[in-house]
Amino acid sequence: MTDIIVIGGGSNSLVTACYLAKAGLSVSVIEKNGKAGGGVVSVETAPGFIGDTHAMGLMTCLANPALKDNELELETRFGLQWAFTEAPFASIFDDGQGLISYTDLDKTCAEIAKFSAKDVVAYRKVVEEANVLLPLLTRAFYAPPMPDAGFTKLLMSSKEGRILANDMHGSVMEFLNARFENPIVKMHFAKWCSELMTGPDAPGTGLALYLLLGLSHKYRMGTVIGGSQNLSNALVRCLEAHGGTIQFNRTVARTVVTAGRCVGVELDDGEVLRASKAVVANIHPWRLAEMVAEVDSGIASRARATRLSEYGALNQQIALNTKPRWKAGDRYDVATLTECLKNDWEGFTSAFEAFRKGDILLDHLGPLAAAQSNVDPTRAPEGQAALYLYGFVPLEIRGGWSARKQEVADAIWDWYKGFTTNIDDTNIIARLVECPADHHRWSPNMMKGDIMGIAMTDGQLLGARPTPELSGYSIPGIEGLYLAGPFTHPGGTVTLGGRATAIRMYDDFGIPLGRGFSSW
Repeated sequence: MTDIIVIGGGSNSLVTACYLAKAGLSVSVIEKNGKAGGGVVSVETAPGFIGDTHAMGLMTCLANPALKDNELELETRFGLQWAFTEAPFASIFDDGQGLISYTDLDKTCAEIAKFSAKDVVAYRKVVEEANVLLPLLTRAFYAPPMPDAGFTKLLMSSKEGRILANDMHGSVMEFLNARFENPIVKMHFAKWCSELMTGPDAPGTGLALYLLLGLSHKYRMGTVIGGSQNLSNALVRCLEAHGGTIQFNRTVARTVVTAGRCVGVELDDGEVLRASKAVVANIHPWRLAEMVAEVDSGIASRARATRLSEYGALNQQIALNTKPRWKAGDRYDVATLTECLKNDWEGFTSAFEAFRKGDILLDHLGPLAAAQSNVDPTRAPEGQAALYLYGFVPLEIRGGWSARKQEVADAIWDWYKGFTTNIDDTNIIARLVECPADHHRWSPNMMKGDIMGIAMTDGQLLGARPTPELSGYSIPGIEGLYLAGPFTHPGGTVTLGGRATAIRMYDDFGIPLGRGFSSW
């Protein structure tokens, strides 16, 4: 018998497992796939070409004390290495115009000045506000959240907090329209915020820009050398160094609850594994009743009512026999991520409406491209390229993904080619296409292909994620069962957010927080 069983080897639950093992507890992780990581994984598309099938271009995790304060020693002891660029994000438009967001504030303002002097002043003010709010946001981001009412009270106690409280309930579009005048500037930042998989016109998305701008001018966007999989591999090495274990290709069918306490798990082959202290469950809210039969029906129904993101992604990992070149110029090579957009404000906004209806506007695709080998040369043989090509798509598309996957993938590929000078179909060595249905098959926690777990919008953030009663990483009425995953605070993207679950468990177990954490 082990002290702790962890259901799922995604990045969040692995982080929880590492902190618990670091405290001297025996920990066993059960993972359904043949490798760890969940959405933090990589694939070899052809010999010598490494692509990240989900997460890449990482930033939110860099502010997590797990990395920032070296709490898990992932870089200093367990082999994690990074490559950085001076610009996290760029937009190129079909008319040749473009804008680069640099880590350096003055360089970014010089880019904005090409379109609007007024918007430069507005941008500096927003970044100044973001810098004031960032300590509050990051302190709250990597620890258990306050109840919603308490967090709102805290915000209302300061001028800056009152501004944030107001913007949290609004949309990114409202935020941008109130401050900026130029449509290219607005599209650039709206597209970046929409990477949270909710349209920038949706209520409750206003917090996104403060967080993104605060982080992007303090931390450089990181690419994991050798593939994002190596972040997950570093976590596994950390776990094992502290005595923990991980079992691959094993699927948990349900938790085992006796007299109101979770005492283990049952696998799909019928084997029962016991835990003496607790089970950490990476379980999507929609599957709570299926995996925990003893959960209160009201709690389960409210969990099932959580909203998914408004759209998903179709990802392509493409091995190319040459390095792509932008029609707009090589200066965009400094960016980790580059959006390929149409200079059409109305079309830009209407694309998000289409996603909500299960449609896709093939004449307004706007994919994101990253030649990952430009940032990390280990990803492809010299002179060639590992391309990450990613486009927003409906979670469930009209006509079904089995019928339309290749059609949509080809349309996104054709769109991207139009922004380059030297790429056509003859440059493809190998190509892997994955749509939302594939993402769901890889991980049931990507419900219908939702890579954020559930929507990252007001009402499902902080002390309300996934629901207020489950936001404390436990299930009322069931002892010894804890929650970790992207559907708990702090949410989607690669946050290494399982740290917060571990803080809660240290507290419950009477383990001094100083044994695992530099701050809490």
